[in-house]
Amino acid sequence: MKYLSIRVIAQSPLSIRSDHASSGAGTTSYIPGSTVLGSLATTYKLLNPGDAHNFERLFLSGAVRFPNLYLASYKKNQKLPDINKNLPIYPTPKTAIACKRQKGFLYPSDQNNESHGVRDTLIDHTLFTEWPEKDKVTALTILEASQTCAFEHNHQRCGEPTNRYEAYYRRINDKQLLASEGKYHLQTHTGINRFSGTIEEGILYNRQVFDEGTQFWGLIKVTDETVSTLLEDFLERIAKGGLMRLGTGRTRGMGKVFLITENQSRETDTFAAFQQRLDTFNSMLQQEARKYQTQLSQIEDQYYFALTLHSPTILTDALFRYHGTINARILEDLLYKQAKTPIHGIQHVYHQAQVQRITGWQELWGTPRTNEYAIETGSVFLFKCPHAQRTKLLPALYQLEEQGIGKRTIEGFGRICISDAFHQEVTWL
Repeated sequence: MKYLSIRVIAQSPLSIRSDHASSGAGTTSYIPGSTVLGSLATTYKLLNPGDAHNFERLFLSGAVRFPNLYLASYKKNQKLPDINKNLPIYPTPKTAIACKRQKGFLYPSDQNNESHGVRDTLIDHTLFTEWPEKDKVTALTILEASQTCAFEHNHQRCGEPTNRYEAYYRRINDKQLLASEGKYHLQTHTGINRFSGTIEEGILYNRQVFDEGTQFWGLIKVTDETVSTLLEDFLERIAKGGLMRLGTGRTRGMGKVFLITENQSRETDTFAAFQQRLDTFNSMLQQEARKYQTQLSQIEDQYYFALTLHSPTILTDALFRYHGTINARILEDLLYKQAKTPIHGIQHVYHQAQVQRITGWQELWGTPRTNEYAIETGSVFLFKCPHAQRTKLLPALYQLEEQGIGKRTIEGFGRICISDAFHQEVTWL
């Protein structure tokens, strides 16, 4: 597997419709992988109209998996050190919480940052779920710590309620996480009469757009070395010519972007690093459980791991019905079909998940896509299995993380992270 980081900088206002509802004015908070693929495919057709063979290798063979591009911009008034602009951008999981009044990470720690911090609650919810039913009232004390903000200023505790925190962030180091922030504005347009092609009197509408200069980041995965060389040459060509356009309103001058790609070293994605991440999460959970030895002694015989979605994931059953969650049976099927490893004894423990509708436009055919339903980015599913299965389980999970799960993975869907490092953040950051 070869990795290419792709950084997109908006050169003109950029709008990605969040829905096809007639009254929808909002834009998505990221650039979908399907939009990236469609734009690149259209550009390739214009530049190489007769090259069907290489077109198929790049966009139809499945050798290239295009990513969602997540926000990589920050406040201009933030006094930040030089940040490696190829550091990965991650979405926060749905188990992340922050103060309801002053949400956000503590970094950067300057006078302009009034945030009270962010932490993860997956381990808290796991201990509560695994607590014996006969004594659940006592287990409520485990969750109480995450219900109010623990930030202190001048020896006074905030104490405000906490809410789920949704953002994209970069990990600067082990204890410094930096949230991305985009700037938007509304553009007002007049409606056009479909028959005369002139302004339709009495029709105005607004469209939310990203400001010029907004940056996005993603990671392209390429499984074929020869296709990777072909892709790099093509991306370099359109980057130099400024030929790429994204989103809606392109005939009005919107959607012009500047493209930067680089080969990405992925030392953190080796199997050894993967194994260490999973073992660290399981050890942290076991360590928290030891505080309640009498009630949670059975946890020590189990191996716990979390499956966190880093992009929307489309899963269907044999009758093409959409899944709104991932249970133990679905996970075992995925491990068998994609990693070719039969694993038995997996149990579902806990999850936080939501479902979203996926709409879109087929650029090459000029038709709307069929609506589909996906499990949202950031959804978390916690599982356990007998510790004796660990040696067999880890390579299979590693393959699953590398390949992605579900439908349309070449468009950025189905990217997952096993035991995301964010779940280890049990203190306020």
